[in-house]
Amino acid sequence: MENLIDALKEKKYTLFPESIDMDKKEKILSLAFYEKMLAELLEFEETIREKDFPSLSFSLFKLFEETGDREKYQEKYFLRRKITNTYALLYLFFGKKEYLSRLEDCLWEICGEYTWCLPAHLGSGLEYSPEHKTVLDLFNCETAATLSEMLYLFKGHLNPVIESRVRDEIFNRVLLPFSSSPPQWWESSKMNWSSVCASSIGIASIYLIEDENLLSSILQRVISALSSFLSGFSDDGACLEGMLYWNYGLSFFIYFSVLLSERTGGKINLYQNEKARKAAAFQQNFLLDNLNAPSFSDSPLQNRFILGFSHMLSKLFSEIIPPHFSCSSGAFGDNCFRWQHMVRNFFWGNPNLTGGISEGSCFYKDAGLFLSRTKTKDGFVSFAAKAGHNGEPHNHNDIGSFILFCKGSQLLADPGNGEYTKEYFGNRRYEFVAASSRGHSVPIIDSKFQVSGEDCRGKVLNALHDENSSKFEIEFSEAYKNPLILNLKRSFIFDKKRLCLDLLDNFLFASPMPATERFVTFIPPKVSGNEVLIGNCAKLSLQNINISPKISMEKFLLNSHDRENLYFIDFEIPPQKEFAAAFKIQIME
Repeated sequence: MENLIDALKEKKYTLFPESIDMDKKEKILSLAFYEKMLAELLEFEETIREKDFPSLSFSLFKLFEETGDREKYQEKYFLRRKITNTYALLYLFFGKKEYLSRLEDCLWEICGEYTWCLPAHLGSGLEYSPEHKTVLDLFNCETAATLSEMLYLFKGHLNPVIESRVRDEIFNRVLLPFSSSPPQWWESSKMNWSSVCASSIGIASIYLIEDENLLSSILQRVISALSSFLSGFSDDGACLEGMLYWNYGLSFFIYFSVLLSERTGGKINLYQNEKARKAAAFQQNFLLDNLNAPSFSDSPLQNRFILGFSHMLSKLFSEIIPPHFSCSSGAFGDNCFRWQHMVRNFFWGNPNLTGGISEGSCFYKDAGLFLSRTKTKDGFVSFAAKAGHNGEPHNHNDIGSFILFCKGSQLLADPGNGEYTKEYFGNRRYEFVAASSRGHSVPIIDSKFQVSGEDCRGKVLNALHDENSSKFEIEFSEAYKNPLILNLKRSFIFDKKRLCLDLLDNFLFASPMPATERFVTFIPPKVSGNEVLIGNCAKLSLQNINISPKISMEKFLLNSHDRENLYFIDFEIPPQKEFAAAFKIQIME
């Protein structure tokens, strides 16, 4: 970028100006809009006030390598960040010395961590290496961004020993290793890593590096990585990784881009391009209701939105409407308690912006994503389906999968992410029900499931919306990589007036083969005659073949209140060469 070095010579700039706006701070302390988030911080602080800072023991560190478990270590790791960020915010808002003292203790402890990287990202087993401190994963980079912003916000408040040690650790663990390293693998990736790692390094660099030449050389690589990140969105703005990672990747892109604009006096605005604008609209387009998003890929069923990030999108792009403010994730942002989310929830949250999505439909052609939602007296009834391919980031073998949503729940579900373990991201990924097509509402053909790979694709044949109905039709025989499958066509018609979904599958084989039509749900189904009742909300029936469904169940996520058991509704069709299966799913008002 030719003008970057010149833009960095800007002398009149203020970084994160909202954070030093006294009027904004007064509003945070006085307006009802912020009251609940402040209460969350204060209530959490009360629970930790007399407790020691959580220990990251070697016993926890080695679990990932020995058992594949990553949660026990990460629980303590993220709790340390939550505690640190809480004291930082409380001191920022209330200025009490006791909060500052606890913050300094937290920062001292974080500086002493063996690595800021997660064990799952080290890639070297249990062999000791001093390079573990300089592995540039998501969380090493995020920690650098967090601490650099805290140094900026609390300049002159922190003990000079703390300031110096924190600064040294950021440089030694992240900034110097990055500036002297060949390109990292993620710099050319087209998913969340390129954004989060690069943006975090960019944030830390802007706050801490004064030398314009060094800063420019780092930021050029950061900007290039962010270009790779944006290229991972379809041309029309869809995120193949799902809504969870849309939040993660795009939020960090925005956090850095806004800071870079401030640093350069508005001369460089990375978010001012059409790809970023279209990507920004993905959330409002692809929600089932204000609180729930399609759980394709490794996404959960629920999508509490990031308040500050979404409100900033609406400020940068006039057409963006965030979900209703009551559906935000609150003070802590997400379950990793990221500082960039937390602090901007307060300073970027707009008390005058209520938000709230409306009825609508969308089709993302390149990604093969389709959604239609209509509003009833009981809330939104929504339908979503996908074509795509089976080599996507955070891939599930799920071509043809769909969701029918009513009264705040997925009646027929896409089950979303499984438990993140070593094996889940290894060679056994598709043995897990979450990632395998056996855990999705797609056919099982000749007792075989879909195959992974980018060449396993669904072809969209039709995608239409009108006032009364939506139609989505795909051909997805390639998903099974079976030469005997000559044609496999799935058609959906979502009737928004009658609140009914018609599904028609047409099979054509070279020789007779059996097929099982599978539907999955987290709601215990009941067979009633030739129908299957799904809760008190819907009934599913096979219209043209006299086959009784079979119900089975598999454990999905232990200790989950909404995804513990995944139920399978199977219609087993005997071997034939050519046949059709017509289903009706009727919402019961």
